[in-house]
Amino acid sequence: MDAALAAGVPVDPPPGSATKGVGELAYGLQTALLKELLGLGHSVVLDCGADRRIREGWRKVAEDAGARFWLVDTVCSDAELHRRRFEARGPVWQCDVGQTWEMVEQSRMRFQVHPQAAFIADAIRPVDENVRSIVGLVGGQLSASSFATSADDSRAAATTRSSTASSWDKPGNMTS
Repeated sequence: MDAALAAGVPVDPPPGSATKGVGELAYGLQTALLKELLGLGHSVVLDCGADRRIREGWRKVAEDAGARFWLVDTVCSDAELHRRRFEARGPVWQCDVGQTWEMVEQSRMRFQVHPQAAFIADAIRPVDENVRSIVGLVGGQLSASSFATSADDSRAAATTRSSTASSWDKPGNMTS
C-alpha cells in the first residue's frame, strides 16, 4: 500500500468521488487473492482490520469455494497496555497515515467484536498462547465452544482491535 500512497492514491478520496482509496483497493486485492488461492485448493489467512461488510464478503467467498471459515478478532482489553505498546512502536505511517493515539481511542470506542467470531485473541495474553488456541481451533483439536468463557469475557472487555484474522481452510488442509 506504500506504493499506492507514493503514487498519489488517496487514503480517503473526496466524498462522491469515483476514485478508490488505499483501503478499498487493499480489500479488493485481498478478496481477489482469497478467491484465487481458494480456487487453487490452498488454505488462506488474512491478517488485517476489516469491517463487518468486508468480513461477510470474505465469508461468502469461502462458502462459494467450499472452504471452512474462521473469524478471529484481536483485542487489547487493557487500554493502558495498548497505549504503551502503541507509543513504544513509534509513529505509524504504513496505510495508517499519521495515526495518533486519539485516533486509536476513537476506534476503541467504535469497535465491536464480531458476534460470529470463533475466537477473540486478547493481546494481554502471550502471543504463543493465542496462537496455540487458534491453531487448536482450526486444526480441530478444540471446538469453538471451548472458548465460550474466554470469548465472552473478551467480548465484554473488548474495546479495540489490533487486527482481524480470517482463516479459510480447504477440507484436508491444515491452516497454521
